[in-house]
Amino acid sequence: MSNIIDTMKDYVAVIAAIIAGISAMISAIIAWKLSALSTEKAREFSLKKEKYDELKDIYTKSFSLFENAIRQVLNFDEYTLAQEFSEINAKIRLLAPENIAEQYELTCSILESWSSLYVKTSPKRIKIGDSKCVILQSPDPTKEFIEPAKKEYEHLQKEMKNLFDLMRVDLQKRT
Repeated sequence: MSNIIDTMKDYVAVIAAIIAGISAMISAIIAWKLSALSTEKAREFSLKKEKYDELKDIYTKSFSLFENAIRQVLNFDEYTLAQEFSEINAKIRLLAPENIAEQYELTCSILESWSSLYVKTSPKRIKIGDSKCVILQSPDPTKEFIEPAKKEYEHLQKEMKNLFDLMRVDLQKRT
């Protein structure tokens, strides 16, 4: 009987060692899986944040570009924003959702239409040396463009608001 008890004590020790070894292996595998999952989640979060920041930058720059373009047209300044608009156009077409890209294109076309009309509402200007001179005519050839330019400006403001509302919603969805 004592022999059987000694043998069972040996088995219990061996079984305990096996269970401890299996538990250690399972714990290591679980820790490894959790670490890999945590790393993957951190990478996904980082990518989402990077895309969010990039879109936020694009949306902010587009707002600024529209405001600067309107200011240049209203002041009859030389148009200097072509390069910036080209860059933002490409980025919006590549990175923004389709509804925003479509609204952006619509808003750009209205900006172009309005600026063309607005320039026609102003008397001709010529530059003599460092000075600019305005040529006034009678009857006023610019009169017929004033009302269409005003309506197009209102349309531009409405479509810009729609565009920026879409951008705001897109950014809120991404947070």
